[in-house]
Amino acid sequence: MVSEGERIMKRMLFLLYILSMSFILQGQEHTISQYTGLDFFGVQVFSTMQGEMKQTGLYVPESYILGMDDEIVVNIWGAVEEEHRKRIDNDGAIFIPGIGKIYIEGKTLSEARDIIQKKVLERYKNISVSVTTGALRKLDVFVLGEVKNPGSYIISPMTSILEVLAMAGGPKDKGSLRKIRVIKKKDGSIKEYDLYPLFISGEKIPELQFSQGDIIFVPLVESLAGISGAVKRPAVYELKGPSTIDDVIKLAGGALPNADFSRLQVERIDREKGKVLIDISPVNRRTFTIENLDLIILPPLPERLFYIVSLEGAVKRPGNYGWKTGMKVSDLLKEDDLLPYALKEKAEIVRTAEDGSKRVIVIYPEKIFKGEKEYDINLTPMDKLLVYSQERPEKRVTIYGQVRYPGEYVVIRGDRLSDLVKRAGGFTNYAYLPGIVFLRETIRAEKEKQVASFIKEKEEMLKKEYERAEGTYDKQLIEQARVYLEQLKNMEVKGRLPLNITDEKQLLEGKSEYDIPLEDGDVIYVPVAPVSVAVTGEINLPTNILFNKRYKLNDYIQKAGGYTKNADRKNIFIAKANGTASYDLSRIEPGDTIVVPFEVKERKRTVLKDIIQMFYQLSLGLAVYY
Repeated sequence: MVSEGERIMKRMLFLLYILSMSFILQGQEHTISQYTGLDFFGVQVFSTMQGEMKQTGLYVPESYILGMDDEIVVNIWGAVEEEHRKRIDNDGAIFIPGIGKIYIEGKTLSEARDIIQKKVLERYKNISVSVTTGALRKLDVFVLGEVKNPGSYIISPMTSILEVLAMAGGPKDKGSLRKIRVIKKKDGSIKEYDLYPLFISGEKIPELQFSQGDIIFVPLVESLAGISGAVKRPAVYELKGPSTIDDVIKLAGGALPNADFSRLQVERIDREKGKVLIDISPVNRRTFTIENLDLIILPPLPERLFYIVSLEGAVKRPGNYGWKTGMKVSDLLKEDDLLPYALKEKAEIVRTAEDGSKRVIVIYPEKIFKGEKEYDINLTPMDKLLVYSQERPEKRVTIYGQVRYPGEYVVIRGDRLSDLVKRAGGFTNYAYLPGIVFLRETIRAEKEKQVASFIKEKEEMLKKEYERAEGTYDKQLIEQARVYLEQLKNMEVKGRLPLNITDEKQLLEGKSEYDIPLEDGDVIYVPVAPVSVAVTGEINLPTNILFNKRYKLNDYIQKAGGYTKNADRKNIFIAKANGTASYDLSRIEPGDTIVVPFEVKERKRTVLKDIIQMFYQLSLGLAVYY
């Protein structure tokens, strides 16, 4: 027999154990979720569970041990039909009229059923008896450790451990889901529960019957590892014992079909070096041991197709085709594949080198079709075979900058800007759409003629004005005008077509007014978002200044050294990134160019002053837009 003193000592030691565990684990933190951005697996389950427990309708196993205040339902039918709902009294018995007291406290449900059926059958003949539980007794348990709302909770004996934790708000991010301890008040025994089998594969939690005063303790998690990338369930997982990369991948539901194991990496916190990145080869993947706070990175295979070749131009079935080792031109292009007007004498292969540069290789389809093997060269991944037309040359356009697949493309009649952007894989995340530069050869040629005609006309005008000049100052003005005119001669005219694209979706759906038809020779440049504002013209230090949303016009001018004495402050304008001009000086945006024109301050010879200003502004305009 255990004495009362020994029983009290045992309880005190038990309480000291709980307090010491709380003290030792207090203050430990795991920041893996913070620096990975991943959620802790399983914790979110408790945020959707109700905190109230129903005291009826719970599954009660045959091994359930009855206690005081449990309700027993006895149904009798046959010669006699009766129903008795009785709670177990303080003395451990139920009372059924005509039968008397039946002591069942401490018995299992199965044992109690046998006892009750035996007593009833002694009293009645030709009857059947069923014995079930009704409302179960209520009891207090304590939920302690790393839970959101620790404290005392009223439950029924068959409430699941999952439901009890939910009533306490669930474990914190740093609370363990794999080593939850249930400490029995009666004897101090401890049993550990792991919720992962339930969360991952739906395995049933082992049956547990709570008693008055039991403790559910959630300790701090001891070891964590995160996994991101091409797995079914990226998250932070709690590890139980030594674990490999494959163990963590299994916890995450397995790898996706597009997982690239050749680029597998582990990000680890080293006490001496800080955060380090470890490349994992396929050979040591299965033996590599994961440490606490490791982050496994399993990237997906590249979205861009690499092992392909493409066929374009005057062919019946243009498009991308799979590349294989030893593939030749004849494997991709057959004579039957050509359209009637295709040029057989010559075609081109655009080949991409390892450094990203491109070169053009001339091939001779007609000779290949005749079986002349020396002309049937091998193809390499990403080769583009272009077959030209006898009727008309192929139209080519170029797009580069912030698109996924920059390069030169063959287009046909009716192709628009949106078609080209789609073929180039769409814009990258860094693309700055309002700043797209669209250069057109026909516009450039026309503007070049206009500028040449203008220069010729004004050269003759300046010659006549020089002959009529009165004094040194007028001749100096004419010399300045000739300098500006010379600048116009040496300036490259690019033929920019201003666009103002702000909505990518609208453009790609063909709903933008700027979704213009493409012409041969068009060049499209997609820049990154600018971070500066340029200041040019009559200022002391033409330069680029970092954009600041608080800056006004005068702030940028001062940063550029201020105005020169010849600055025309009344006609300042802004060259916008989209290729248009604005005189709204209150709205300065990244990528803008502030242009300060030249002003002749003397009042005489107005015609001469106007000519000089016109030359100056035209030269600035060409520099900014064309």
